[in-house]
Order: sequence, then C-alpha cells, then structure tokens
Amino acid sequence: CHPVCIAGSMISACLSRTPDRVYNNPFMGFTFGLVLLIFMFSTMTLGAWIFIECIDVISMQGPTFAREYMSGYYNSSIEHALNLLAWILKLLLLKSTFSLQLLCILPLQMAKFIERGQIDDARGQLCW
Repeated sequence: CHPVCIAGSMISACLSRTPDRVYNNPFMGFTFGLVLLIFMFSTMTLGAWIFIECIDVISMQGPTFAREYMSGYYNSSIEHALNLLAWILKLLLLKSTFSLQLLCILPLQMAKFIERGQIDDARGQLCW
C-alpha cells in the first residue's frame, strides 16, 4: 500500500464518522479540522519514523545476522546490498512525501476553482 492511499483511507474513515452538526457549526468544523490535521500528521509521522527505524535495524543488524548464520555463504556484497536496499527504501519514503503534499494541495485548488464557478477546471484537477 502506498502512504497516500493509507492517508486518504484514514481521512475518509474519519469523515464518514463525522456528525452532520460539525459541518453546520463553523467553530466545531474548525476544531474538528484541527484535530484531524494533528491526528493525521502525528500518525503519518509516527509511521514514517517506525519505517525508518526498521530499515536502519535491518541494514545494521543484517550483516551481523548473515555472518553468524550464513558463515559459508557470507561475503561483503551482502552488506553492500543491504545498505543499498535501505537507501532505496528511504528514497521511496521521501518520494511518497511529495505525493502526500500533492494530496493536500489539490483539494485547495479544486475549492478555488469551484468558488469561482470554473467547474471544468476543477474537474481537470481530478486527473492527477
């Protein structure tokens, strides 16, 4: 699963359980939006931190494990391969961060188009 899909699913789940009175009261809507923002930010940050910690543990402990349990098959290329794998996984996490940023920007752009009455331009934003 892609982090953007996970974030979108979490937002949808939270919004589907939101009572209608939150949408009718500006203060409650602002408060709920702020709580949702803090919850999503903390959840996604915690998930990224756990992901990076797991990658670091694998890249640091993997060669030790390989030396102990694969003594006849171990060479230094295993260590280099694990370091490369850790670097690639961290790079993929960084790439998905830009996708999350786009997930936050697109609804704001669509709202501006809808407020101006430019429905076709708002629909054009859906192709992302």
